[in-house]
Amino acid sequence: MNDEQALLQTVLQNPDDDAPRLVLADFLEEHGQEERAEFIRVQCELAEIDLFEATPAIRMKADNLMERYRKNAPIPLRANTPAVRLVRHRLKLDALHRRERELSTLENCCNWFTLPGSAALWNHNAGFNGWGFVDGAQIRCEIKRGWPEAITCSFSDWLTHHAAILAAVPLLEVTLTDRPSQSWINEQIRKRWTAIDDAGIGRALQAEWPSIKTWNLPDDLLDATRYSRQE
Repeated sequence: MNDEQALLQTVLQNPDDDAPRLVLADFLEEHGQEERAEFIRVQCELAEIDLFEATPAIRMKADNLMERYRKNAPIPLRANTPAVRLVRHRLKLDALHRRERELSTLENCCNWFTLPGSAALWNHNAGFNGWGFVDGAQIRCEIKRGWPEAITCSFSDWLTHHAAILAAVPLLEVTLTDRPSQSWINEQIRKRWTAIDDAGIGRALQAEWPSIKTWNLPDDLLDATRYSRQE
């Protein structure tokens, strides 16, 4: 295992912590992957920016200031009023999102999430909620904090590719487009010596893949459409 792989393992083992991601970003920058490193940092910063609480009156004042700013009219950006603080917050978000989009359209960015022995997990032409293909499987990725954080796929595709995905990205959420196969459910029943009804499928999935925090299940599974791990 080389240094980059060791740092990635730390990211995978600590999916809720941005510190290992930023350490890996520093390593990547030092080894000629400046754009990949910047993408990680930009997305981590976006994830940490809190929503700005403001009254309707303050938002209206900020809207007026933003309009003046877009028309290149001078505005008091150094002032410490709530409206100006909101304007600075919006401008920072705009700049981060703009850079995020620029980095995500780079031709080589789809290689940032390549699974072992497979094609790229993310198709950059599809955007941050786009569909990619892994050995013929159609998988939709949501990219956050520098890596795919949530995916959408069929249960059969998940069953086929989960090991490679979990070995490459710090995945936290899975949305299944169809229900688990009856053969898989029967296997879980044999393991646990207990019946599994529709409402119990989420618990069975969580028991089988405990690193996944949230499972979103098809609507036909009664009221068990979302199952989140209890911290």
